[in-house]
Amino acid sequence: MKLKLTKTQLEGLLLIVNVGLNIEPEDIPERLVALLMEKFADRLTKKVKKVRTRTDQTTSMTINDQEALTLYCWYQHVSEQLRYEYAYEVMVADRLFNDIDREYA
Repeated sequence: MKLKLTKTQLEGLLLIVNVGLNIEPEDIPERLVALLMEKFADRLTKKVKKVRTRTDQTTSMTINDQEALTLYCWYQHVSEQLRYEYAYEVMVADRLFNDIDREYA
């Protein structure tokens, strides 16, 4: 799945992923999803660092099925806890969540 984002949206996604990973998983399945999200966060961090050096404002990132489904499951768990404190970042993540839902539903 290909994500098309602005630099600001990409940085917002990274912020909400990092903040969300600080939420303690409640059970074993949530811990598994959190571990997979940590790998995605590492990849996202590398992408953000790379994009910051470029002058164009938009970028794309391809995520595989595992990453997309992991993001979907993880976001269902953390979205309500972050909704009010990180309004812009949640809006970006909501859009990705809906894109993933359309692609894989």
